[in-house]
Amino acid sequence: MMKNFVFLFLFLLLNGCLSSKESELINVNSKQLLDIIYQYKNKKVVLLNIWALWCKPCVDEFPMIASLNEEFSDIEIIFLNTDFEEQRNDVVDFLSDHKINKSYFKSEDDNSFINGISQNWIGTLPFTIIFSKDSSNIVNSWVGKKEKAYFINEIKKAL
Repeated sequence: MMKNFVFLFLFLLLNGCLSSKESELINVNSKQLLDIIYQYKNKKVVLLNIWALWCKPCVDEFPMIASLNEEFSDIEIIFLNTDFEEQRNDVVDFLSDHKINKSYFKSEDDNSFINGISQNWIGTLPFTIIFSKDSSNIVNSWVGKKEKAYFINEIKKAL
């Protein structure tokens, strides 16, 4: 009986560990990130959300933004994290908990990254940019947490 219990315990433990997929967090600078975005030209609207774990509005709106994939088939949601390298494991855990398979991590100094992403951004988080499906031009960008209806309206403009 004890042998069966030990076997069952090990099976459940291993199965639980193997079935939880860890998110991939890829280092990028601003140029690399924009190159990734431009690959979706004429294919999908791109929603870029720049966030950090220490930013409460970022964390609060994260699940809503991730859920937009369910409402639009022709959208690519790209999350870019700006936390410090020391928080990298916490970021991966957060992304895994939210079932985000792949995300990006800022690997450039703040000023270069900010200026490389948008001349209209001063670095405040969260920062969201919507890129047009047809041209990959910026349709809109904003700082701060917004309601889902706002996101949906801006995405429709970019289709």
